[in-house]
Amino acid sequence: MGVGVKRIGKLHSCYGGLVDYGYRPLKLVFISIFVWLICTGFYYVGANNGAFAPSDPIVFQNPAYASCRPPLDKNPVWTRCKSLPPEYTEFFPPMYSLNVLLPVGDLGQESSWGPMTPRVVEADGFRMNLGLIMQICVWFETLFGWGASLILVAVISGLTKRDD
Repeated sequence: MGVGVKRIGKLHSCYGGLVDYGYRPLKLVFISIFVWLICTGFYYVGANNGAFAPSDPIVFQNPAYASCRPPLDKNPVWTRCKSLPPEYTEFFPPMYSLNVLLPVGDLGQESSWGPMTPRVVEADGFRMNLGLIMQICVWFETLFGWGASLILVAVISGLTKRDD
């Protein structure tokens, strides 16, 4: 059996696991909600430990916001920065997660905030790059969102037919 056939078999099994071969498309919706909730939890942890920062370069260049960025603040938590202007989008993990998960539409979170990948957190002698973990979570959720959306559209539109 060729390598390509094995890969197609694995994709087919994945399709079966997500929507039961077209018989239960709502199963994928529930799995997507589960992924959304798990990633929301990750983003809450990241936001409270300084793993997210504004993605607008003007914020970093403006001296008015210097109190929120390193090196003045050794542990900056941008999501709690009081000197950010009120018109700047506030970081809200559930909406950020939904913005990442849904492949279409912009809720304003992903365009305003992003993971700070060099953010290393140390607790009880344990070091972890929390920013990198957040970035991996964003990548996973984005890919899952695109895949789930494509499968759901294919099932609902009848592009993938069930064998009855």
